[in-house]
Amino acid sequence: MLRRTLAPLTPRRPPVNRPEAALAILIALVAAGFVGWRLLESQSVGVDDATQAMLPEACLSQTSPSPAPAVPLPPPALEPDEVARAYASVTSSPGQWVDLAAIDWEAAGSGWRPLADDSRPRRGQAFPGGPLTVAGRVYPSGIGTYPFSEIVYALGGAYGALQALVGLDDSAPDQGSVRFSVYVDDVLLFRSPVLAPGGEAIPVRVPLFGAERLRLVVDSANGEPRGDYADWLTPQ
Repeated sequence: MLRRTLAPLTPRRPPVNRPEAALAILIALVAAGFVGWRLLESQSVGVDDATQAMLPEACLSQTSPSPAPAVPLPPPALEPDEVARAYASVTSSPGQWVDLAAIDWEAAGSGWRPLADDSRPRRGQAFPGGPLTVAGRVYPSGIGTYPFSEIVYALGGAYGALQALVGLDDSAPDQGSVRFSVYVDDVLLFRSPVLAPGGEAIPVRVPLFGAERLRLVVDSANGEPRGDYADWLTPQ
């Protein structure tokens, strides 16, 4: 659940057929790609001053890692005890919990791509259909998805905290394994351990600091999402 706290298009230029112009454009594109890569790399060790101001003094900042399984995943930007203290501080103030599964997302997708099938996460049911069920317990509210999955919410600074449970749905095969991550304004604040079939759902409690954007991410822990049916349970 979420806790609520009380450019125009650039005109196209006519085509230029000169080889020299084409070469110049190609060089510019390659350079732009290199600069963009360097920018992402530099952002992985910090955030801007506005974001830093919203975080506790002890916070270390960090942006989203690459989803590629071969790349080592960095730890969350806050230690678990720091997240717990910030969450307790936020939820001690007056507020109201809101069902996140009932809020329209800004964007959402999963790794499922068969023809004629909807690849978006499922509200109120497991990704393959049926009730959201983890370790034999059925949950009435939540979101079922499939890695690599990303769900993005535009919060508009109106919310102070997120709480949920996460787990691998009981419909997943024995070899399934997933990992859940939560990004607040692109700062990683939560990453679950690798979750396997039959395991209990684990809690997620994250302070939002009046964030503008929330991203819920699921990746396959072994790099091969075969039946990795992941559930965000009672998110609010």
